[in-house]
Amino acid sequence: MTMRAAVIAALGCALLLTIAAPAAAQSEHLLAAGGGVSATQLNGGAWTRSIDYFIFRLPRPDHFGIAWNIGSDSFPVPVDATSSRITGSLRVRHFLFGPGYTWRAHALELTASALTGPTTNTFHLDENATGAATLSSKMSWSGMADLTAWIDIAPRWGIKLSGDYLFARPTLVADAGGAETRWKARRVHVQAGLVFGIY
Repeated sequence: MTMRAAVIAALGCALLLTIAAPAAAQSEHLLAAGGGVSATQLNGGAWTRSIDYFIFRLPRPDHFGIAWNIGSDSFPVPVDATSSRITGSLRVRHFLFGPGYTWRAHALELTASALTGPTTNTFHLDENATGAATLSSKMSWSGMADLTAWIDIAPRWGIKLSGDYLFARPTLVADAGGAETRWKARRVHVQAGLVFGIY
């Protein structure tokens, strides 16, 4: 992020908080749904952007509560990931739960969470791969650090800003010889969205 973009983001947040003053504390009791945009980086590669057609917001208790995150990502497996030099993609599906701490002031709700849980992994060969050799992957564990902010901007309307870091350590097993390689999978994800209170 450039200095200019950082200044614009800071001014935008300050403006939103000023406008949002009459909408304070709505997040304490409103279920909400909406859409937004996100950007994802896998294993330090290029950022990919996408439209999120569904963002769901649940009321959270003040201070400590239970947080969760369920989702999946497809990580490219490079040729040097294992001694077998097989390339493809690893579909990583995570089911994470853990403690989250929520701080609420005026129109701002901020939640920090630390999650962990099981991950199922499925390997897919590249379309142009030759030979019968492939890889498999066992179930593993992963963890995530997440920071999410909700800013209430008007009756029933709110903005979501979030960022998280996911790390997993799946084991890749070569069918030929059964050699095992512990692989590192990392994801950085940021999201911004607009939601409307439905209850």
